[in-house]
Amino acid sequence: MEKRKYERKRYDEEFRKKIVKEYYQSNLTLTGFSQLTKNQCSMISRWAKKYQGIYACICSMEKKDYIASDEFNYLQKELTEIKKDVEMLKTIIRKTFSEKYKMLIEEHPEN
Repeated sequence: MEKRKYERKRYDEEFRKKIVKEYYQSNLTLTGFSQLTKNQCSMISRWAKKYQGIYACICSMEKKDYIASDEFNYLQKELTEIKKDVEMLKTIIRKTFSEKYKMLIEEHPEN
């Protein structure tokens, strides 16, 4: 068997997973990411297919968490506004009923 002129690079599984995770988080095209990391497109593509189930879910969950935190902050602000409105309505109701109560007592004195 003839020996190759060059040794083929071997990457361990942790390195591959790290590259795939960075690829999914980067929002770059495969070509752009491969140029950035100086790895071949075909190699990253193979690794991405192999590990996509793991990291595609993780990355989409991270994005959902980010969106969820923005939505949570928005809902907190909205809740604060609603609580202010409720307190204002309670005040208006108290005033209205106290005035009506006074009018009822004046119209029907119990003596």
